[in-house]
Amino acid sequence: MPKSFYDLDYDIEVNEKRDASLKEEYDKILGKVSNILIVYSGVSVFLIAICKDFFTPPVNGWYLLSLGIFVLCFIISFAYTILFLYPKNTPVLAPPKEYYTDLRSQLEAALPTHPAAPTQAEKEQIDVQLKTAYITELEDAIDINTDLVTKKQAHYFKAFKFAIFCIFPFFVCMVFHLLKPDEPTSVKIVDSNKSSILVIDTVKVLEVSSHIDSTLKSQLKANKK
Repeated sequence: MPKSFYDLDYDIEVNEKRDASLKEEYDKILGKVSNILIVYSGVSVFLIAICKDFFTPPVNGWYLLSLGIFVLCFIISFAYTILFLYPKNTPVLAPPKEYYTDLRSQLEAALPTHPAAPTQAEKEQIDVQLKTAYITELEDAIDINTDLVTKKQAHYFKAFKFAIFCIFPFFVCMVFHLLKPDEPTSVKIVDSNKSSILVIDTVKVLEVSSHIDSTLKSQLKANKK
């Protein structure tokens, strides 16, 4: 038998399937938040290190530009992630009992004759009214769920897109962080007798020791000759 949209039973079947598929799609979209969190967790490993370089001179201009782009993309991504995760109320259909008991009783009571024992024609008329009311409720739920799923998809797409965009300037900042020379460290030696403090620059000590080592090696080679 060919299906027709003039058949209320087929209309109910189509709308119920659509409502179920929208709810399933909504759950799938929320499960994609793990993709965004993977990017955030990868960035957070060295986030403090690259931000610390901003307060440690000298600061490269390309580093500042990359850091600015990274922060901008990250803030936009984080804002859309909040919108994506913000809870929304999804419509819940009324229990079927409200149709085949409550609403049917109301319609039967409104019959002009024999409300307690409706005729077959009156039963068919009430059945059409019940199905129409049920379809209306399904259509309203589908409209709300469609709008909800569409917005969630848009928020997820933008959140994940800007999360990906912030990776590229983050890598540039990481390169500048790795190429940046280490800060010289100092060792304090305290003389307990004289209550004096001697500050030794370890970088200079290493330079002097390296120079002495190279001088000794050259002298040994000269003695061998």
